[in-house]
Amino acid sequence: MVRLAKASFTYAGGIDYLAWKINRHAGTAITIKPWQRRWPLLGAVTLLPALFRSGAIR
Repeated sequence: MVRLAKASFTYAGGIDYLAWKINRHAGTAITIKPWQRRWPLLGAVTLLPALFRSGAIR
């Protein structure tokens, strides 16, 4: 989790990379909204409940 959070700030478009990784490994369809790109950690926190419900994260 810490590595993923760091990646969201290290690279330009980091949150898109995180969504791609989760989509690729879990087979889900996460869409990132513009405000989530601007504030990636806050956006990740708001995505967590949906990820748990869809089974992307256990």
